[in-house]
Amino acid sequence: MKKKNNVKNSLMYQKFVGTYNAKLGQVFTDEGDVITAVENKPLNENYTFCVPAMDRDRVEIMVSSYEKGKACGRILKVVSRFTSEQVGVVEYRNGNYYLNPFGTAFGSNILISPENIGKAIDGAIVSFIVVGEDAYHNYIVVVNEVIAHKNDANAFVKSMARKYGLSVEFSKDSKKQAARVPEFVNEEDLEGRVDLRNKLTITIDGKDTKDRDDAIRLEVLPNGNYLLGVDIADVDYYVNSGSPIDVDARTRGTSCYAGGQVIPMIPKQLSNGICSLNENVDRLAMTCNMEIEPKSCRLVDYDICQSVIRVNYNMNYDEVMDIFRGEEEVAAKYEDILPMLREMRVLARILQKKAERRGYLEFKSKEAKLDINPEGKLEGFTCHVANEATKLIQSFMIAANITVATALENAQYPCIYRVHDLPDDGKVESFVDILNELGYPVNYDNLENPWKFFQTVIKDIEGQPDEDYLSALMTRTQRKAKYSTVNIGHFGIAEQTYCHFTSPIRRYPDLCVHRALKALLDDNSHLRDKYQAMFEKDAQTSSTAEVKADKVEREVEKIYKCMYMKDHIGEVYTGKISNVSKTGIFVELENTVEGFCFIGGHSKCRFNEEKLQITDLRTQKVYRLGEEVRIKVVAANEIAQTIDFELLN
Repeated sequence: MKKKNNVKNSLMYQKFVGTYNAKLGQVFTDEGDVITAVENKPLNENYTFCVPAMDRDRVEIMVSSYEKGKACGRILKVVSRFTSEQVGVVEYRNGNYYLNPFGTAFGSNILISPENIGKAIDGAIVSFIVVGEDAYHNYIVVVNEVIAHKNDANAFVKSMARKYGLSVEFSKDSKKQAARVPEFVNEEDLEGRVDLRNKLTITIDGKDTKDRDDAIRLEVLPNGNYLLGVDIADVDYYVNSGSPIDVDARTRGTSCYAGGQVIPMIPKQLSNGICSLNENVDRLAMTCNMEIEPKSCRLVDYDICQSVIRVNYNMNYDEVMDIFRGEEEVAAKYEDILPMLREMRVLARILQKKAERRGYLEFKSKEAKLDINPEGKLEGFTCHVANEATKLIQSFMIAANITVATALENAQYPCIYRVHDLPDDGKVESFVDILNELGYPVNYDNLENPWKFFQTVIKDIEGQPDEDYLSALMTRTQRKAKYSTVNIGHFGIAEQTYCHFTSPIRRYPDLCVHRALKALLDDNSHLRDKYQAMFEKDAQTSSTAEVKADKVEREVEKIYKCMYMKDHIGEVYTGKISNVSKTGIFVELENTVEGFCFIGGHSKCRFNEEKLQITDLRTQKVYRLGEEVRIKVVAANEIAQTIDFELLN
């Protein structure tokens, strides 16, 4: 594949106005160009340096150089400040109040004048806006509202939710609607539904799960085929389109799980109550039954219906793994479902092999679960990796999602698809160069079968010293999945038609898909145009909400990790390089805590962005992604969200 030349020499020394993205360090100009800001020292009208540009400020930038074909320049001035609401902690010191914003974008110790402090006290977490600069070019901030005190339980979840615009409270009308939701399924609710209460049905979730929205069952038919049933909570029955709860759910887009807490998409009366598929109670569901031929794993037939179910057992992943490992005590507890579990295990493996042949990509990942006590203090971490039980549920849910999306598409009904575009071409080219340099002779000459390329690489690097490094680089070549009414396929799952149907309690697109299915089942074709228009907006809103929820979850986790590492200053650990910057390396420990090791400035280091490696020019030591290093913890700050390590080798 030939590398593309993106150099536009015509931009050299020209000035452009655009929006500054602080995270990327780039200015997105009004003309559609992207310019990397290598210097952020704007001047005011008196030609003296003023406060640097902040995220989403409107700025003027001049292109001064090109690096690897990319335009770079200096921010000359801030045209206008983006006065969005931010969040920080108030500190009272030496007779003055100071504001320390979360993160590092604004710096710290911003003096708050008495007339702008509002009701804030020492230790208060507040929302604020930047309204200008003083004569010394310092920020002038105004406190809007006190969110919580930093010592309160859940304070950081509330503050990060506020920072990213996630509401932690439902509207008054939503609360009133939730209060009217019944606790039990009534007889009149069963009209027109398929009764599946006599079918052996289970749920498999995490130990702490309270909102169970998917159940499964499996039968072996007389012809030897499998009949896989996936039952999903019928949230739409209790949350009509346009109702107060629906309006709140559409805005939230998704549930957010942060710091051991849940900011739910719908009120807990539904998510943990009537919509949760709890044990030994009647529940309304949307059911997808799939007949699967075991040898070819071909979908022979399917049926989608509105149903009523009764779950026999709420199981967790650990119990299922214990049964798979032959733990007799756990197996005895679930004796009547053991035959079904064994068949589920067989079918899951068949589905996984089919997915692998199709091109399904399984990147290695490790997830940290925070162990937070009732007082809100982090006691430690539990690291989770995918196991056979989680993969079983994943395989069954994927099968249902594919079936439902295909059914809607074939019937020409609107659908919110889960789409994942092909990987970034330029990033893959750089990745191939690194592979070849490290002795992995691979080709990526065309995009006809990129799935085979990545699967080959995953197998080739497995167990090799470079595995972590290359796995991290490979993940960075991937684009982010999102929601769309335009079906471009899902690259990671290697499916042309895919949607989210299985979690309407915590994802709004799933709720939309349920509504489209009901319109299809009831032959309400007049709803097609209405849903098409609604779904286009809902897909965009939900994609944005998903990004916000991810940011809240990441930042809350980072805050707790900083607080945890404060108690481990001076301790020595072994970790792996997880990222590389122009001045140092980020190191991730086994418990998933990540900190920064400063190596040196421009004159002391040589940074290679494409290979993500840095050379210490004093020792000629090269540090690269995935390499194991020893570090000592030297500092941690939960407000700045930084952890500093000292490199020991």
